[in-house]
Amino acid sequence: MKPHGNARNLKRPFFKTDPEVLEDIKEESGLTKPKRFFKSLMDKAGGALTSTSAASEPRNLRQIYNIRSSQKTKTRRICTFSFSSEGGLYILTTDKQIVDLKEFCTNPIKFSVFSIDSTFDVGNYYITNTCYENLRILHASDKYRGKYPLEMGPTFVHTKRDTNNYVSFFSSLQRIDNELKDIQAVGTDGDEALMNAVTICFQDAQKLLCADHKKTNIESKLNDLRAAECAKKHVLADIFGKNISSTYEKGLIDSETCMAFDRRLRDLKSTWDCLVPGFHTWFVSYEADLFKSHLIKEVTDLAHVYKHFSNNRVESQNDNAKDWVGRAGNVSFPKLNQKMKELVTAQQQDIEMAVFGGGSYELSDYFKKFSQERHIWNGMSAEQRNSILTKFWSSKIGEKITLPNITKMKENVDIIRPISNKQPLETGTPIKKSQKLSIPLTSLNLVGISEEFLQETWDKADELLLKTGSVVEAPGFDGLFVQHSKDITSTRPHLVTSTTAGKVSCNDCPVYQTMKICCHSLVAAQKLGILQKFLKWRQKQKSDVNLGTLVMTGIQSGHKSKVAKPRKGGRTPLDKGEISNQVEREPLIKDITVQGALDMIENIDESHSFEAIYLFQTKATLCYGCRQKFNRETEQNNLVIRHYCEREYSVQGAKKAKWQFAYFHLKSSCVRMKFADFKKENIKISADSEDIVPQEVKDKLKGIGVQL
Repeated sequence: MKPHGNARNLKRPFFKTDPEVLEDIKEESGLTKPKRFFKSLMDKAGGALTSTSAASEPRNLRQIYNIRSSQKTKTRRICTFSFSSEGGLYILTTDKQIVDLKEFCTNPIKFSVFSIDSTFDVGNYYITNTCYENLRILHASDKYRGKYPLEMGPTFVHTKRDTNNYVSFFSSLQRIDNELKDIQAVGTDGDEALMNAVTICFQDAQKLLCADHKKTNIESKLNDLRAAECAKKHVLADIFGKNISSTYEKGLIDSETCMAFDRRLRDLKSTWDCLVPGFHTWFVSYEADLFKSHLIKEVTDLAHVYKHFSNNRVESQNDNAKDWVGRAGNVSFPKLNQKMKELVTAQQQDIEMAVFGGGSYELSDYFKKFSQERHIWNGMSAEQRNSILTKFWSSKIGEKITLPNITKMKENVDIIRPISNKQPLETGTPIKKSQKLSIPLTSLNLVGISEEFLQETWDKADELLLKTGSVVEAPGFDGLFVQHSKDITSTRPHLVTSTTAGKVSCNDCPVYQTMKICCHSLVAAQKLGILQKFLKWRQKQKSDVNLGTLVMTGIQSGHKSKVAKPRKGGRTPLDKGEISNQVEREPLIKDITVQGALDMIENIDESHSFEAIYLFQTKATLCYGCRQKFNRETEQNNLVIRHYCEREYSVQGAKKAKWQFAYFHLKSSCVRMKFADFKKENIKISADSEDIVPQEVKDKLKGIGVQL
């Protein structure tokens, strides 16, 4: 036998290795040392004494090294964080998963929630799986048809379930790709260690909690308080809402602002105290803040989540992983690595089948340019298919892609078909600058909108039109990006789209959501040449303007639009029992503490620049004046006085002072113990309470000189 043609300085004969042996080397996890693995392959072949063919043996150690090196970009990567006597920490992931995680979870305009489920154990270690919605594809059938499917993300293998381990996981992901620090929204099931790690590593992301897990936890607390079954159902409906036929009664979780949440919670005290004594106090102390920061509608809207966030679909992915790996337990790490690799490979193959119309999925609107007819796909070579799949996996939302013009010779048809004849401009291409709005404000009459608001909106639109580069094309979105007006500090533009009926929508603007018109929609309509058509459409709208929503929402810089997404979680089909109407859920018992607040106002004599605020909106435990404890059970809905001052305290006999809020009973005698010049004329209602104080209480306060 001659040496290999490419061999240098070698005179040994060359023997081709059997493909089965090469496959064994490729499939090996990489944890076994090359020498030990070389020995096992030799033993399998029979060794020097009984081996029947050189092809059945590995050639040498260098062959193993070379194959492992070539497989690094193709197999799952194992990132070792640390080794100690207590065990190791690993990440199992692929390059494609990291690319998808960055593409689908860090784009501020269109993103998916990075969902993390609590661990399950397989022997001596735990597994934490992550998921996100794959925006390339949609479910092609069944109850989730038209919804984005979940794709499995990086997997964390660890021996402990504490905050430090999870911080190591997230930090290592960010070391793999630094842009993962910009993940927009993270959802968990409420595990405390996991939540703490998310707060540390993703400080700017929207944090979400699974509503189903939270409901289970609250139901457990109600059982501990021995609530009757009917009372328990009523309280849960007050919190999480309730479907009655085609009508949905909103719960606390559907509050659109923190103030609305506080107002509803205050009104529910009498009902809950009657149904389940002690529950309202517990909820205010342990759950209210979590709801306002992780669960209410204001938070889920910013995270682009329809209705309530749920981890149920993520848990379903976990079940699939358990079935694939095996539920017997005591799975070795090499076997786990191999099984997870097979699972992810199968998932990616199912996704790729959507390109030619096979499998469980179909391409989403952003990626339909990759769609191929099956008979055309069958006529392609492996190189042609690989070229399309490579561009499919590397493409980004809204990116302009140049695909090869591959044709099947017999049928002479293009393999790649554009969605339309309109060619998108490059991202960021500015529209030619124009002058002011072509239709003057004096010729317009919009019922229900003040002239002051319209004048301000017209002025802002004129400023934007005169500003170079204020409007650019939005490739992939069939719309325009419009910058904020100069008095808004955010740099994130608004996405404005239009319809043939003349409707121009500003998808991420709270002013537009309330008024159905804003400076961004006017600018876009002017640029598109449909301003008159848009204004006619707006004049036909009969919906009343919700000024209360406008005042509470304000013009929030960087406010993200609510994007149509699948309802996460749930075991019933999404189209079952479709809701056609939503109403506010009323408390079973009207609040009885309003009269108490009115009576307490009579006790004020004189006062000096202090704020009136509800006790339940604070964490105060002690009156700074009389030094008596507040009774949270009975005084939760009472007004107290808050004042920012320098408070004295003692540390080991030494007197010190610190500026902080002090709280007093709504009595001049309490306040005067610390501030002798206290006068009632300078009391004002706190901004935190202004929108939830009942009108009769406001009238009484105003009558004694309190500033509203």
